[in-house]
Amino acid sequence: MQPSSKIKVFILGKDNVGWSIDSDRKNTTDLFSKSDNFEITQNIFKADIIYSVWYDILNIPYLFYPLTILKKLKKVKVFAVITNDIEDTPEKISKLKKLIDIWISPNSKTYAFIAKNGLKTIQIPFLIDRDIFLKLAKSKSDLIKILGVDQKKINGKILIGSFQRDSLGSDLSKPKWQKNPDLLIEIMKNFPREEFILILAGPRRHYILNECRKSNIPYLFIGNENPINSGCDDIFENNLPLNKINLLYNLIDVYIITSRSEGGPKAILECASTKTLIFSTDVGLAKDVLSKDLIYNTEDIPAVTQKIIEMIQDRKQTDSLKKYNYDKINHILKVEKILTMLEKYYKKS
Repeated sequence: MQPSSKIKVFILGKDNVGWSIDSDRKNTTDLFSKSDNFEITQNIFKADIIYSVWYDILNIPYLFYPLTILKKLKKVKVFAVITNDIEDTPEKISKLKKLIDIWISPNSKTYAFIAKNGLKTIQIPFLIDRDIFLKLAKSKSDLIKILGVDQKKINGKILIGSFQRDSLGSDLSKPKWQKNPDLLIEIMKNFPREEFILILAGPRRHYILNECRKSNIPYLFIGNENPINSGCDDIFENNLPLNKINLLYNLIDVYIITSRSEGGPKAILECASTKTLIFSTDVGLAKDVLSKDLIYNTEDIPAVTQKIIEMIQDRKQTDSLKKYNYDKINHILKVEKILTMLEKYYKKS
């Protein structure tokens, strides 16, 4: 029997809580499984490519040093996905460039930064499950019933979504500076409280829930608030399945991203895929996906709020912007295109 001529890929990285890194692993596995030229292997010693879905994990000594030795013993190539804004931590490049052959940049800013450092890089956005994140043919009342939401709390309100982790894991009372939840609070303060409500979901939302309470901002948390009230970590308790997050994207009227530093965020891709109206700071891959009309300047918060209100009321313009985002994601997440790039760079490296 002839040995397989396919390029064997060993996928590295997981977080074991079913959150971001585990999703990245699943989506990467699905991607390579759709190829005739790649084959996933569970045996790292048989791999032609070690594909790390989280580049930072390679910094761990028990991985860094054995992989360095493996590279010397075998002609294996290491591909690694940059999961954050690496410009904030350039020192990591100095160490990992000895190990990583191809850096996977999730956005054009990161791509330019890595290329400027003389390293080989491919621009591939984070992968999302397009079978999960999609526009549903369901009415708002149907979605409310499926989600088990109290209709009285949101009836007649504009629903603003935020489904990210924005509290520090080490101190749940403090915000993650990268996610910048204080900006979301400032934006929400400018909305008429009787007309809008903030829909929050996901674990480690302690900081923003407490700030909403302090500022009397109307909100609805999709999950169990008891761990939050007692200051306990809810990483498992409130970690919602992705199909439920998709229901929430379909329910809300607009999603707001307030981040200062991101590789993504994936919410941009998910909103584009579900045809959800989204406004974002100029962070990560925002400019690679979103219409420029949906990227806001943080210097004038009242103007940002007013623009969101006007956009929500202009159905024709909103539909046009959603279509722009949807068409863009269809192009950049084309499976054949991504696989061709990966194969090309493997053979060139």
